Amino acid sequence: WTAEWDHDNVVAKTENSVADDHEVMWIGAVTRLHNCDKTIWELTEQEKEEIKKVIQEDKACLPLFISDEMYQDYYVQCCKRRLRNIFHNVLHLAEIDEKNVRSASIFEKLSEGSKIFCDAILDRLDE
Repeated sequence: WTAEWDHDNVVAKTENSVADDHEVMWIGAVTRLHNCDKTIWELTEQEKEEIKKVIQEDKACLPLFISDEMYQDYYVQCCKRRLRNIFHNVLHLAEIDEKNVRSASIFEKLSEGSKIFCDAILDRLDE
């Protein structure tokens, strides 16, 4: 296995960031495989461990493997469709679906996904 940054992803851009002056550990979900006939969600636990080791050594990154459902609900629906726009002040009020914005399930997915990241950070601090 080899690892490389997703150059379309914001966190892959470390120039002029805290990473210039400090040792950092990136934490993120592995979402794509290149040159492989499997998807992330078809990997065995052994393959995930092999990938995790390569990424930790080569990229100073703690990779997380989340389910396809969590990826869709937490990352795509909650983070990309809702929170990203709020954090970047890109609100298109005409496009906001009030029913979805107030849906409890969005906040449940945010909580579930955030717990995965929180647990990974806490586990790393215990090392």
